[in-house]
Amino acid sequence: MELTADERNITERVRVRTLRTRRRRLWRTGITFLVVAGGMTVLALANRDAQMLREARADAEYAAQRMQAEYEKTRRVPRTIPGRDERAGRIRSRYTFNPPVLYALRAARTGPLGACCQTRPMRFFFRDDSRFVVLFDGQTFAAHHLSEDDFQARASRLGFSALRNR
Repeated sequence: MELTADERNITERVRVRTLRTRRRRLWRTGITFLVVAGGMTVLALANRDAQMLREARADAEYAAQRMQAEYEKTRRVPRTIPGRDERAGRIRSRYTFNPPVLYALRAARTGPLGACCQTRPMRFFFRDDSRFVVLFDGQTFAAHHLSEDDFQARASRLGFSALRNR
């Protein structure tokens, strides 16, 4: 059975409309995939930044607490973070410690000096790079979070001149 010209025209219009619909659906699906993948990537990177900052803060506060406890017990400033536990070892490997002579005697006269700081700055995706430092003011150890620019500006005053521009 042969199709008439009108029937062929209708069949062709249906075929063209179907192809256009498929093409639009393909583009829409592709764009949706890219938007969702991009959103998930942004969320993953933001979560990574937050988790890294949270863990680094906990390590710095732990170091300050352990050094403060040792200072209160012996009345001598510790050379490094005391203890043989895994966390103390991890902190020792990631932090640079100033010699106690450098900060213990000068802190009372000049203000807070650095007992230790992260050797390398934390590199973030959605915030400025930064480091945690543990400062000693002559009586107490305290953890502080400094932007990398602030750290570089204050490094010499805090006793971390060897870490400037690293």
